[in-house]
Parts: sequence; C-alpha cells; structure tokens
Amino acid sequence: MKVAAVSVLCQDPDIWDGMMQAGTPCPIDGLIGQQAKDAWAVHTDSIPMPEEEDEITAQEKRDKALSIMGTVAAAFILF
Repeated sequence: MKVAAVSVLCQDPDIWDGMMQAGTPCPIDGLIGQQAKDAWAVHTDSIPMPEEEDEITAQEKRDKALSIMGTVAAAFILF
C-alpha cells in the first residue's frame, strides 16, 4: 500500500497497535520502517488512543436501581 493510505488506516487505534505488533510501524511525518519506529518513540503523544466511553459509575448504577425499585414498589401500592 502507499504510505498515504497506510497513514489513513493508522488513525484507528486498533490498526496502529496491530501494525506495531507486526513490526511494521505506521508512518509518521513521511518516515517509514525503523525511522518511523524511532519517531513514534519520541512522539508518544501522537499515538492514536481509543476513545473513552462514558461508563456508568457505581453511584449512578445504585441510583438507577433504587429508582426502579421505587417505581415497582409504588406500582404495588397503587394497584
């Protein structure tokens, strides 16, 4: 593949990681091969990272469970 095509693919964190594990680092600033690997070692802030998903905290899980239980209890009382 052309360097530009691989660069576009390497924007995905999974592909970037796979390329590094395969020993063929993603190009950076037009560098390929060992030069790219050395450049990635210096520019660690440019490594694509997976986006963090908004995880529900324990407090939010507890509040949601209490809300559901309260609704069920109210339904039993009213009906």
